[in-house]
Amino acid sequence: MPAYVDTMAYNEAEGAPWHRLGTPVKGAMTAEEAITKGGVDWAVAKQPLRTTTGINVPDHFAVVRMDRKEVLSVVSGQYKPLQNAAAFKFFDGVVGHGAAIYHTVGSLRGGRVIWILAKLPGEIVVGRDDRVDKYLLLSNSHDKSMAVRIGFTPIRVVCYNTLRAAINSMVDSVRIPHRGNFMEEFKNAQEALGLANRWFEHAEGAFRVLSQSRCSDGRLSEYLLRLFPEPKMPADKAKLEAYEDEKYHLIEIRSRVAELAQVGRGTNLPGVRGTLWGAYNAVTDYADHDYRGSAEARLESAWFGTRSNLKLEAFQLAVELSRN
Repeated sequence: MPAYVDTMAYNEAEGAPWHRLGTPVKGAMTAEEAITKGGVDWAVAKQPLRTTTGINVPDHFAVVRMDRKEVLSVVSGQYKPLQNAAAFKFFDGVVGHGAAIYHTVGSLRGGRVIWILAKLPGEIVVGRDDRVDKYLLLSNSHDKSMAVRIGFTPIRVVCYNTLRAAINSMVDSVRIPHRGNFMEEFKNAQEALGLANRWFEHAEGAFRVLSQSRCSDGRLSEYLLRLFPEPKMPADKAKLEAYEDEKYHLIEIRSRVAELAQVGRGTNLPGVRGTLWGAYNAVTDYADHDYRGSAEARLESAWFGTRSNLKLEAFQLAVELSRN
């Protein structure tokens, strides 16, 4: 497995994930089993940072992956590491024993980022043959790159597009910083995530509205230009070449997404092509599958990075246009 992905496992009965990475596991997994199968059954320790001559560096500590004795990050005294076992045990309580199926679990970049994805019961029905499965994703980092995050992650069945969608004032995700009282924060998070069923009901309603909102070629052009706006003309002539390169790259992106709105995954289903639902899914198709880079980089960006933010912005803009 490429170095970018440290370890990964997935539930064989649920099929290979869209990124086609990981080791298949037979049978349903509890969070405890997922830790072992996914290769994240290790601990981290926060250790004082010292110079090569043995002098302590004030308020600086190393986060050490103990099974490999590798430093994952340098942090301040306020930083509190969250052990993988504790995070996954909490997740078991959130999704409910037997109520969810653990789908994928693993770590990225040497264990700096870990996650577990659970498939929840039921599905979102957008059209007769257009369905969206309901997932909950927990992620954590040991390198300060992100807080502990638990969030809803709908995935469109026909194409495995990961749909990032914040629904009005509903809780899209819960973030817990690496400081303070984890147990108290977990309690608050569990209460917030009790909105799961209501959130997915709102998501289903929003997706249906998008599927019923027509999107002409002109409206699609407006949508893509707002998502991928023209770069600002630089005052410095020395930067004109970079400006032209960026401008051309954005034209390519808009052209590609417009193409996916016509021939992308799932556009042949009734009520997709020529709608804002189709336009939004073209963006998620591009974000998840049309990325210039490895499958591992695609996964991290789609779930945690710039592609995740792009999908959220695309959804919010599509909803805005559906109201006009």
